[in-house]
Amino acid sequence: MNTAPECQNLGGISYISLIALDDLLTIPEPLAGEISFNDLSFNSGSAFQEIYFTPDTGSFSENEDRTNAGSVWKKEINIQIPKIRSEIIAGLKTFENRKNAALVTDMNNTSFLVFPVRILRKKQIPGQITSINAIMVNLTGSSISESPVITDLP
Repeated sequence: MNTAPECQNLGGISYISLIALDDLLTIPEPLAGEISFNDLSFNSGSAFQEIYFTPDTGSFSENEDRTNAGSVWKKEINIQIPKIRSEIIAGLKTFENRKNAALVTDMNNTSFLVFPVRILRKKQIPGQITSINAIMVNLTGSSISESPVITDLP
């Protein structure tokens, strides 16, 4: 528990990918808060799909709420995808109205398996020419388990 901190500790998300939770057949119980990617099993032909987003716009937070019934972990991921395009909207629609799992890698190269999360989108066309058009993506969910670190990524 009392280990020396790493020499570098950067904020932000460097990578995010999504998969529909029903395409992820097996998620093992974490051992010491970790799961190996190799221990996940997928529906045939299913895989995580990388979501490109504007650097420095990604964030992930997870907060524990304690109640008389126990703990609940509330999860939230936010990203901004540049330039509103029909192919991006179509790709994101495949994750709507269903539970999903997100693979989130931070700037320190630590990855988390965040589930279950649902997707919400917002188009933004600001009034200033110097601003950018974007799709704001918000993934939220809650579970009784904290999101585990995921190791052995391909």
